[in-house]
Amino acid sequence: EVEAMLQTNARVKLFYTMPAFHNPTGRQMSCDYVAKLAGLLARSGALLVQDLVYAELPYNGPVHWLAPGNNVINVHSISKVAGPGLRVGWVLAESDIINRLAHLKPDGGVSPVLSNVVLGLLQSSALDAHITRLREHYQAKRDSVHRLLQRSRICEPEYTVPSGGFSFWVRLTAGTDPEMFIEAASREHDVHLINGRNYGPRSGRHVRLCFSYLPISLIEQGLERLGNLHANL
Repeated sequence: EVEAMLQTNARVKLFYTMPAFHNPTGRQMSCDYVAKLAGLLARSGALLVQDLVYAELPYNGPVHWLAPGNNVINVHSISKVAGPGLRVGWVLAESDIINRLAHLKPDGGVSPVLSNVVLGLLQSSALDAHITRLREHYQAKRDSVHRLLQRSRICEPEYTVPSGGFSFWVRLTAGTDPEMFIEAASREHDVHLINGRNYGPRSGRHVRLCFSYLPISLIEQGLERLGNLHANL
């Protein structure tokens, strides 16, 4: 699809993707596939931006991604492993790209205090141990949600079990009106879902189930409410 797009649209200058634990689908691209993608884009003079904000949270062993360089730009964030309020990240790319990006951001929008806090975290030997604990914590939550979904009748049984990141991407069962279901869940059961159509035009029957914040007890309660709603529609 990308090759066909590049052949028919000479105006493509940048391709953005999340190869490690895509949000919302949870899918992962192989490094070989991304390398091929980068090669296609390079021949067209286009940049490849890899959003790697979840790359530090794999649950099934280390994850490999394409190294920055040439036309590849990698974007990372501390928010997923240290606290969403930090809103600090970094970009890895060729020096000329970094220099051009620096010229485009002269406003000092990122707090120097927060930047130095993040720098201290990155230099700390305690960060790796902290990330290891986070992986174990979120993997346990992922496994619990997977078990709950296997017993639930709100979605089709085939879905990607994420090997990293924070969310399941599930397809509502056939015959379920997504808009009616989502509206009733919010109005009658205080369970709030986002229509998958917001993520793409072909995703209208999907919903994203995020497990990062709520405790498993509340997630279980929410899925039970959704199950009761589904049974009575």
